[in-house]
Amino acid sequence: MKPLTALALGAGLLAATPALAVDPIIAEICPACTDIVLSGNATFQATGGRNFIDFHPQATGSALATFAGLPIGGTTFIDIIGQNDNNSFFDFVLNTTTNLGTFNLDGFDKAAVDVTFSFISSATVGSLLITSTGGNFEGKIDLIGIRTTPADCPDCTPTPVAVPGPTAGVGALPLLTLLGFLGWRWRREREFA
Repeated sequence: MKPLTALALGAGLLAATPALAVDPIIAEICPACTDIVLSGNATFQATGGRNFIDFHPQATGSALATFAGLPIGGTTFIDIIGQNDNNSFFDFVLNTTTNLGTFNLDGFDKAAVDVTFSFISSATVGSLLITSTGGNFEGKIDLIGIRTTPADCPDCTPTPVAVPGPTAGVGALPLLTLLGFLGWRWRREREFA
């Protein structure tokens, strides 16, 4: 095989890798989410090097976060980090049917979890609907963290649910190995020629 043909084949390996599975902004706000759909006054914002969901004042908005990879029968924990103005609240609904309650997330500390929900997974997929409530509402959701404990290991430390990440470069190692081998062969053939 000629080196140019091998290079073309290797380049084909790199070109065949899939794109990101999830929008990078969504992946930062909710690493385990497959999607976040916003409606009303909710928008994605990127300010000061951080991504978040912004709920603008004077109108109702919602964010529907969907996630997958849950262990059936295992315990799933959803950690929320965010903030909202005084006399404003977020309403949380699990899997479109279970009302988890209305919470005031108060001030903002990016490192502190404001509220945690736990439930036993009956399916490998789930959703969390976050709705702004109150007439003078303004708030942000910075993180929707999801961690699980498998059903067969109740004493295990909860681990984050994995979502396929970027796979760019998966073909790079075989390509580099192939190019190294071809270079070695070419030098060897020149020595004995």
